[in-house]
Amino acid sequence: MAEEKGEVAVEAEEKGEVAVEAAEKVEVAVEAEEEEEKDSGRMIHLMSSDQKPLVVSEKVARFSRTIEGMIEDGCADDIIPTPNADAKSLEKAFQYCQRLADFDDDKKRHKPNAEEEFKTWEENFLDEIETDLPLFFELVKTSNYFEINELLDITCQRIADKIKGKTPEEIRKVFNIVNDFSPEEEEEIRWENAWAFEFESTS
Repeated sequence: MAEEKGEVAVEAEEKGEVAVEAAEKVEVAVEAEEEEEKDSGRMIHLMSSDQKPLVVSEKVARFSRTIEGMIEDGCADDIIPTPNADAKSLEKAFQYCQRLADFDDDKKRHKPNAEEEFKTWEENFLDEIETDLPLFFELVKTSNYFEINELLDITCQRIADKIKGKTPEEIRKVFNIVNDFSPEEEEEIRWENAWAFEFESTS
């Protein structure tokens, strides 16, 4: 009798293991299907604020959390207007997303030096955009609007690096900002915020 119970227990355990294995296979299959849907070749159509179209793959578009949400809600079948992004900033934003998608593929293929190559490309990308300051600031706004968080992080960090340790006058020179304060107004601001300037001089 004890032997029969033992056999039943072993059989139940084996069935349990089979069930777990089957569930894991189903989960993997579902994940693969979801990835296939993202890589299906479906195209997303965008229209910039200056009425210029841009077409990107769904896989690339999903790096925008804003558009990803629209895709999930079934709201990306028609042309998506982008009133807060002109053609140049839109193109650059999704050029970055395309490189993110390529980087993901490189990691899946275990490509050697993939991360190093991506970081080098990223720095060169920022250096190029930085030569056109109006475009650079538009790109910050576009990445924020579309919730392209990786792009927003690196552009904001580049700005922070540029202004760190600089005086207001030096910051104006870096970003070509015209000082619209009179000497009297500037002196008043310095007096009202003397603590900030004291901190600046000691840092």
